[in-house]
Amino acid sequence: NWSFEVINHTIDLLINIKETELAEILRSSLIKTQINATFTGSGFFVSSNGKIITNHHVVKNAKTIKVIDAMGTEHIASVIAESASSDLALLDIGQDVPFYLTLTSSTTVKLGDDVFTIGYPMPGILGQDAKYSKGTVSSIKSGAKDANRFQISNPIQPGNSGGPLIDENGYVVGIVVSKIQGFLAENVGFAIKSSVAVPLLSSYSEIMSKSNSQSPTKDISDEQFEQWIIEHTENSVCQIIVTTNAEYN
Repeated sequence: NWSFEVINHTIDLLINIKETELAEILRSSLIKTQINATFTGSGFFVSSNGKIITNHHVVKNAKTIKVIDAMGTEHIASVIAESASSDLALLDIGQDVPFYLTLTSSTTVKLGDDVFTIGYPMPGILGQDAKYSKGTVSSIKSGAKDANRFQISNPIQPGNSGGPLIDENGYVVGIVVSKIQGFLAENVGFAIKSSVAVPLLSSYSEIMSKSNSQSPTKDISDEQFEQWIIEHTENSVCQIIVTTNAEYN
């Protein structure tokens, strides 16, 4: 019977197809769609030559990284150093900038110290302007075993990730990273300690040197100095817009 011959011939062909060839046939038969996803975060300049610190999770799997500085100028940045384990990344826009922040050791931070952050939380809802958030260091550790992060009372929203945590002297003591989600937890945020960033920045001595830090050009009152710190931080913080390329079947 001819129908049985056709069936047997088809079975023989399938049996003789190698596993790799069969996989390629199946793969080529699928329709793949590429979708561009956009995410936003915060970062801050740490040198006059355009280096930026942010979180690794902000720029992970980035196809393009766009940086918008305080003046509204757009730059394209590249990742020059990163650490997934510490959730930190160092970016470079390849040009000089007028404002930047200086890191200091986080070992001097004490429980109850006043700190603030400036960043770009939820720009689609709250607008494109930088937002100021003040709080205190609630705990020197973020958990029973995590000594690399501070717990802070500053209100933190999506988009604050990668922003600086500033002490009363205007130095960076941490990098904002996350918060506890849920209605049972209010104002429970976390910041990576600045000392954790040292290994990542070891090849860039100008970033860790206080001799390169910026300060007011004339003697001012304590109140004026506090305002200068806020304005200087705002000028040094930038919005980061990341486009990733995800592939779906």
